[in-house]
Amino acid sequence: MINKVLNKKLPLAVAVGLGAQALLAPLAHSLALEELIVSARKQAETAQDVPIAVTAISGDMMTSLGVSEAGDIALYTPNFTWHTEFGRASPQPYMRGIGTNNFAPINNGPIAIYQDGVFIGPNIAQGFATFDVERVEVLKGPQGTLYGRNSTGGLINFISVKPEIGQEPSGYINVEVGSHDTKNFEGAFGFSMGDQFAGRVSVLRATSDGPFDNINPESNGEAGQIDDFAARAQLLFDNNEGLTILTNYHYGKAEPDTAPFKQLSLQDAADPSQPCANPGVGRTGCSDIYTGFVEDSDIFKTQKADDFEHVDTEGLLVRIDYEINYDMSLYSASSYDEASLRRYDDTDDGPFGLENDYYADDFRWYSQELGIANQSDTAMWHLGTYYYNEKVHGAQLWTNPIFGTGEGNEHEIETTSYALFGQYDYDFNETWGATIGLRWSYEEKEVHKYNGFLPFINNPGNEGDGPIFSLADARAAGGIDESHGVTVGTPTAKDWDEITGRISVDYNTEEGHLIYASIARGFKGGDVNGAAFMDEYVPAGVNGCSAGDPINPTAAGSTRCQSSVDAFNAKLEPVDPELLDAIEIGFKGDFMDGALRVNGAVFYYEYTDQQNTNLIPVPGAAAGGGNTTSLTNAGETKMPGMEIEVIATPNDAWYLQFNAGWLDAEYDKFEPDNSGNQISLTPKSQFSGLVRYDIELDSGAIVALQTDVSWQSKTYFQPTNEKFLEEDAYALWGARVSYRSADSRWTTALFAKNLTDKEYYGSGFQLDFLGTKQVKPGAPRYIGLSVNYQFGQ
Repeated sequence: MINKVLNKKLPLAVAVGLGAQALLAPLAHSLALEELIVSARKQAETAQDVPIAVTAISGDMMTSLGVSEAGDIALYTPNFTWHTEFGRASPQPYMRGIGTNNFAPINNGPIAIYQDGVFIGPNIAQGFATFDVERVEVLKGPQGTLYGRNSTGGLINFISVKPEIGQEPSGYINVEVGSHDTKNFEGAFGFSMGDQFAGRVSVLRATSDGPFDNINPESNGEAGQIDDFAARAQLLFDNNEGLTILTNYHYGKAEPDTAPFKQLSLQDAADPSQPCANPGVGRTGCSDIYTGFVEDSDIFKTQKADDFEHVDTEGLLVRIDYEINYDMSLYSASSYDEASLRRYDDTDDGPFGLENDYYADDFRWYSQELGIANQSDTAMWHLGTYYYNEKVHGAQLWTNPIFGTGEGNEHEIETTSYALFGQYDYDFNETWGATIGLRWSYEEKEVHKYNGFLPFINNPGNEGDGPIFSLADARAAGGIDESHGVTVGTPTAKDWDEITGRISVDYNTEEGHLIYASIARGFKGGDVNGAAFMDEYVPAGVNGCSAGDPINPTAAGSTRCQSSVDAFNAKLEPVDPELLDAIEIGFKGDFMDGALRVNGAVFYYEYTDQQNTNLIPVPGAAAGGGNTTSLTNAGETKMPGMEIEVIATPNDAWYLQFNAGWLDAEYDKFEPDNSGNQISLTPKSQFSGLVRYDIELDSGAIVALQTDVSWQSKTYFQPTNEKFLEEDAYALWGARVSYRSADSRWTTALFAKNLTDKEYYGSGFQLDFLGTKQVKPGAPRYIGLSVNYQFGQ
């Protein structure tokens, strides 16, 4: 119900622009049962009053849980997983079974990531470090009304701490040291300049040698390194007559190496032409096909090359709010961002460089949202318009120095999206309320340029001379010029439009519990295969080609098979959009005078045309001829599921939290042969728990003892559900002991992640043509010590 808990109307600028702090129950310990103010419906209300499944975590809670990067929140959110194939960049979040296994930089996923209400399109910019965060809001299910692009399955909004006018200079400093020579620093300083201006500056610096040992003698001896710098500067202007302007400049630079994979070898080491009788990681009798490499059995050791990932981001947000009167407000949110990726990935992660991948992409994206909102005692309506434009220009290639071959592409793609939206919330009385929202979306995908190269490396000796940062570098490495070796793809464009929205009814019991039921639809625009390459071989008898004929021979004056050019152009045709229809019934309630909170939801999804990436052998190729990547629509998936969140504070000392989720996560129709398989990167069951006990000393200081656990059932890494590309059920334990001074200014904590040093794999893919499958180890045990100082508050 509108403002039911707050018992007053809040200025709409608070709801849609500047944010609000948490209202904390009067408990002595640090993790009180929070009444967190959220903006899930772009109005200020407590999370318990929102008829949407929302997991909201305050900044203080994130610190206590050890959340240091965007994906960490998945450990404490039911039916949510977060994976990466490289370093932090290009994540693959899955929420309630909705997600994508595509990690190509130019592809957007169906789980929308926001920072301060601004959509982050390129996945390379989504795996950021979190710092100076007021709260994070995880909205589950289709968010097809009030929010921008591609929120088919839900969205995550990270909301920064804002400047406050009239506040004395204040902020914090946090220093952390830990395993693997980790050294992290973050801090913030907020200040007021008179009665109309305030500012806040936040910075982060994080370094680590990484949790993996690289035993390749030509390496630097380390792997999984982190080298991050990020900064944010905000300036707030308030004329005290209803006009506020918030300017947010943000910058980030991440230079880690990519996370290592382990080779799960499939061939007999003595005779690589034969399969290994008992394949696996570190099996002495198993190797790849071509080099006889036998993987080390220690999953925290690698022999890969010193690869790298460089991600630079920079952007500006200007948020303008104007209160026409106490009931009505206008707002404008304008943002411009840039991001660049330079990545070299030793894909096979062995010492011989069987396959190396290079990425060089430059993005820029712009969004503009205009809206008007009106709020009364019984109703709230919201109207708005949204525009988004994203351009990317880059090159991607893989090379094989052993064979002197490879494939590459150059691409230039533009995405444009428009939307009109509106939502109306009405309270019939103190008990019943309803919401109706609609959004019309139009999206266009334009392939301005998509060129293919094959073969790529004419001279294997050219490989390894230096990093490839651009198309020019790629051409120089392969001896390519415009007259030879380039197949020009045909520019194409496709557009779609869709009406989405949400209808819900909510009922408040006499005890103040919320029951809601909703029907919603989400939409994700079509996409282009981010890893489309020329196929090196074509089937026999097609346009005069013979099986095994190279389509781009190196001999001067030769011609390639027309069928292969047609096949390449077919790959550039955008796939269909995704649609998600959802029915949900939820409950939110506080019991025992606010000492027990129980939230839960059951839902039923119909997911149509899910976009998935498949890695398949090159058509017509002989054994060892390589793989090609296709982007296809998965047909239809019907998914029932449920989840529950329980928090209990039986007294001032104890804090208990339990989250659980279950999904019937299987593809109903996914041709040619994935129907009935479990959805990739999605366990059917998950739970997490946290227990904390606070000891208040005579001085007023608090010593807190905390342990937490997250568990998930069996997970498959690819839609094919291939043997070995899977991980059985496992649990990760954490622990934390902290001391907080009586004045709450100093907090010192000793903590551990993966306390039991559990060995597990988090993702994987197949390189069967090289005789291996690749699996990515999860992080080993980490022990850290942090000191936090709050000043001026």
